[in-house]
Amino acid sequence: MMPTNNVSQQNSCKKYVDTIPDFSPVILSITPDISATGEYTQVNVFGKNFSFGSRIGYTIIKFGNTIIPVTFYGSSNISFIVPTNAPPGIYSVQAVNAFYPTSTYSNIFEYTII
Repeated sequence: MMPTNNVSQQNSCKKYVDTIPDFSPVILSITPDISATGEYTQVNVFGKNFSFGSRIGYTIIKFGNTIIPVTFYGSSNISFIVPTNAPPGIYSVQAVNAFYPTSTYSNIFEYTII
C-alpha cells in the first residue's frame, strides 16, 4: 500500500520579515525648561533611544537652529549646556540620532530664556 499525501495540510513555518527596530530618539521631559540669558545652565533630557558611539551612531541636541554637544550620555538620559550667549526667547529642543544612512529626529520640547 502506498502512503497517501495529505494535500490539505499546510506548511506551519512562519515567515519573518526583516525589519529594523525604531532607533528614533524620544524626549519625555526636560528639566529645567527655563533660564536667564548669560546664565550657565545644564539641561537634563529624559527619554529613550539616546545613543553614544554604538552601531546606530550618537545623539546630539538641536537647540533652536544650533547643534549643541551632549555632555552626558545614557540610553534614557542626556544633558547639555544652554549657550550663555543665546538671547531671550523660546527655543525648540530636539534630540537627533546622527547615524548612517540617515539621521532620526525626536519630538520637540520648548525651552525659554528670559
